[in-house]
Amino acid sequence: MKKYSFNICLFLLMTGSILPLSAQEETKVITKDTLGNKFTLAVFDHTQERTQPVTVKICFRYGSQARQATILLSEDAASYVYDNDTIMLMRNSMPNYCRTTTWTLVRNSSLRLYQEGVLLGTVKEETLKEDVHYGFYITGSPDRVSKFDGSIISLDDAITPTEEIPGGDKGTALINHSDKLKNLAPDPCCNYGLISSLPSVYTTANAAFRAASSVISTTEAFSGHSAILCEDGAEDGEIVLSQNIAFASGTPYLIRFMARSDGYRARLLIEGENNWLDIPDTDDKWTLMECVFTPVSSRTKLSLKHISSETGASLILDDWEVYAALSATSKVGANTYVSGVQLSTGQKWVPAHEVEAHWVGFRNSSTQCATIDTALVKVTGLTSLTLPVKGSALYALAFPGALNGMQVTGTYDMASHNNEQLINGIDYLLQRYDYPRFEFIEPTEEDSSPARISAGCYIVQFVDNLEGTNVTLNFASINKEAFTMLDTSSDYSFVGNPVFNKYTPDGKFLRFNPQKNQFELTRDEELNPFEAYIATTASAPVATISTGYDTHIKQLQTPDGGRLGISLSRGSVTLRATTDTNIQIINLTGQQICHLNLLAGVPTTISLPTGFYLIGQSKVFIQ
Repeated sequence: MKKYSFNICLFLLMTGSILPLSAQEETKVITKDTLGNKFTLAVFDHTQERTQPVTVKICFRYGSQARQATILLSEDAASYVYDNDTIMLMRNSMPNYCRTTTWTLVRNSSLRLYQEGVLLGTVKEETLKEDVHYGFYITGSPDRVSKFDGSIISLDDAITPTEEIPGGDKGTALINHSDKLKNLAPDPCCNYGLISSLPSVYTTANAAFRAASSVISTTEAFSGHSAILCEDGAEDGEIVLSQNIAFASGTPYLIRFMARSDGYRARLLIEGENNWLDIPDTDDKWTLMECVFTPVSSRTKLSLKHISSETGASLILDDWEVYAALSATSKVGANTYVSGVQLSTGQKWVPAHEVEAHWVGFRNSSTQCATIDTALVKVTGLTSLTLPVKGSALYALAFPGALNGMQVTGTYDMASHNNEQLINGIDYLLQRYDYPRFEFIEPTEEDSSPARISAGCYIVQFVDNLEGTNVTLNFASINKEAFTMLDTSSDYSFVGNPVFNKYTPDGKFLRFNPQKNQFELTRDEELNPFEAYIATTASAPVATISTGYDTHIKQLQTPDGGRLGISLSRGSVTLRATTDTNIQIINLTGQQICHLNLLAGVPTTISLPTGFYLIGQSKVFIQ
């Protein structure tokens, strides 16, 4: 820890008599009682500026000796004096828009300083042989000392303070069950200040944010008094925030925060892993973002990467939460609330008592699936489904909430992928039921963000080269009515399994046959969780309903290493690329039909006569 030299006048004040040496300073006596070697003290209503810190002096008996601790406190800094030097415990380079601060001094085997319940560090004590004045004193300028006060919480016990819960009554934190949950990453601003120990490095007691010059604190918070503001100015691909968190290998982590963007796009990721969550333009509206990351190795940083910005754009982040979920339901114990549970294939969660879980992850092997006892388990937030997929195969799936995104783990295109984000139109296509046929959904039709799809039932088709890989779908904002309600104006409704368990619909219904790519009339069959089917009220329902499409979505590598998705329709082809690229379409005689300049994420559709064509290095057939 770096030491700073201190001027001799202030040093004499803090190490000599408790009486002030200057007319500009006064001392407030909290107590002159002889303190023992265990105690808990508080300093509160703190509004001092860094240039005018107050001095807190504590003198107590330690065996046959007397010990003294001298602490300097201001609204954005905390330090202590030891051996003629000042040692910094906290310095906040960001403006402090928070309410007045409460400091707590707790001594057991050592003296520790807390700010709003956050441990800042240990204060070293000096042994006194003379000029002993036992007690607890605060010294500061007379025009400010009235704003200070102190109290004795305990004269003979060390009481660890309760950490302030960020966000206030508007926050998204799971505060109703805070005694059961541990937020691994308290919101750095709502946690009352970031510490700057190096240029552009900000830390709290259990977090470290590496901030670019375009990252500051703002009062435009979702809750509380301040939030993180990322402004236009960072380079594309630059890490603007990086928080130190110990991520264990194989443990799922539930991450939640509020975001508001007006053209600033960013990506949340665990450094060293390929999993990420894209933060889109939210049209300058607060949006709850949720995801679940399961690192394959032990990691130490959760980071925010700048992707792109419109001129003058900004992103505000607030109510930052990271919870370690449970990898096995046996670890739930007697808790009535857990941050999350991940269920293995074939496992059914039947707890001995009612349990509320914010996140539940299911695994489905296509022949067996994980389930929960819906009478005992209440799911309040995020859910996820992991299943193996086959290239170009169709899956009838019900999204119980807005689809935040999909990640894939496995090897395809001769590359290994770990929880890599999939992109609608490039890695998969969605079809929505529009009786009497299914229609493709453009990536931005349901939402301005391609990463979120509205709750409902869909046919999902993956690219031809995802064979044998595992895909995880993350759902948020559960709304069963959005995907289970029958259409009273139609004899046929595309609906989903309404429970997180096996479910058998009443009467006849049409279930999807993945081998034949069509829905077939049946009855008394069990559906898996998140499986979509066609319910019918017709007295004589049809025997089959086809999706209407049997073409494949293909994926290629662009010349610059990006991904290119090719989706075929009758008489046309649609191309989407992850990066700007140039593509030629050539017929089988070698004639160039067209040369396309594709922009990243912008679909381009070309009408073509029936026949075979070469697009990149892939041969396609247009009907």
